[in-house]
Amino acid sequence: MQNEYLTRIKHYLSSLEELKPIPTNTEIKICTDNSIKAVIFDIYGTLIISASGDIDKATASVAHLNTAIREGGYEWCNKNYTTDAEKLLELFHNTVLKTHEELKKLSHPYPEIDIIKVWEVCMNTAENSGWVKATEDINIKLLTVVFEMLGNKVFPMPGMNDTLQKLFKSNIPVGIVSNAQFYTPLLMNYFINNEITEIEHIHGFDEEISVYSYKILRSKPDVTLFEILARALKTKYNLNPNEVIFVGNDMLKDIWTASQVGFKTVLYTADKRSLRLRKTDERCINLEADYIIDDLSQIFDIVNL
Repeated sequence: MQNEYLTRIKHYLSSLEELKPIPTNTEIKICTDNSIKAVIFDIYGTLIISASGDIDKATASVAHLNTAIREGGYEWCNKNYTTDAEKLLELFHNTVLKTHEELKKLSHPYPEIDIIKVWEVCMNTAENSGWVKATEDINIKLLTVVFEMLGNKVFPMPGMNDTLQKLFKSNIPVGIVSNAQFYTPLLMNYFINNEITEIEHIHGFDEEISVYSYKILRSKPDVTLFEILARALKTKYNLNPNEVIFVGNDMLKDIWTASQVGFKTVLYTADKRSLRLRKTDERCINLEADYIIDDLSQIFDIVNL
């Protein structure tokens, strides 16, 4: 069943159509900074193109759900399943909202869900309600990945692999702070080296300086993610935030949040879908990124390698 799960995921990944950035024509701001000793990336909208612009903007439809249900080892109890599918989509949406509210009570100002747990709750309810039934060994992970991939097409940003490989070979610490789910490393490992694995770590990145929202149930712009990163960089490399650049596409979630902990910031502006300037947010009105790039390779014009 495990091999089948990974095989099905690879089928969907290998079928992805190429996405290209939609230019924003934003003016770049670059200069060499010899003080930089580590590079940290956002993922969605920075390393990979997201058709919806972000991980939390996926499109949910009955058609997508129907495919995911079948891939996950279920079938609809009624031939005319549209009404039940709509109920299940509504249940999914409400379960996400309920989980967010529960986490806010635990002082998580920007809560992140564990998407697998959400789908487990939803599918148990769907079975008990007579909407679906299991047809074979069920696989909630497969259902989840297929549903997400159909609702939010992704593809590597131009130059992603070349940029990362050069950074990896340079021995400079490279990490991640990203709003993500368990399938994000799976996608990235496929894009980086055509590897399909369940390992929840991205090849080449330093695991100790990689922070994923789903693992701590907090999402950007919660400053906590960058505080965790700062401690890890200090502990392992004795680096201070002002010796590190963070590269992201969102002025609030990336630039503002990273700057609150003292990281130097790089706004990545290549794709109109995902560029978030947040001009009406009071936290961003007078905020400027230290650097602005529209090509990932321009990182090497900042970091002197």
